[in-house]
Amino acid sequence: MMQCNIDTHGRRVRRTIGIVCLIVAIALLLAAYFWQNVPVAIVGGSFVAAAALCLWQAKAGYCVVRGMGMKTPF
Repeated sequence: MMQCNIDTHGRRVRRTIGIVCLIVAIALLLAAYFWQNVPVAIVGGSFVAAAALCLWQAKAGYCVVRGMGMKTPF
């Protein structure tokens, strides 16, 4: 089904991006809560989804973009 298509460096990069996205998401969601701002909450939710995808790719060793045939630098 899905074969590992990234190496250790690619996993580390995706894990780092996922953690940074998660931190940004938490900050945005807290700001949206205190400011009662729906657009900021939507952007924060988008960052949660991006973080989940990046962390899943790091865990599975599978890059979705590479799986579609595109080349990535890491």
